[in-house]
Amino acid sequence: MSSFDISVRADGTHLESFGSITGGKIFQDQDFTTASLEREMQNRDYDIVHLATHAVFKRM
Repeated sequence: MSSFDISVRADGTHLESFGSITGGKIFQDQDFTTASLEREMQNRDYDIVHLATHAVFKRM
């Protein structure tokens, strides 16, 4: 198992680094919607989905 270091920075570059290491898709800000997440889950078989958010989700 390899180790890697991703420093969390306020400018969002840590997301790009993480995405390139894991090969995952990053949805940030206005790109993170229910529709975009559902579409991605249908197009690719993920073993892990990581949601890092500071948001309020309201039940509809």
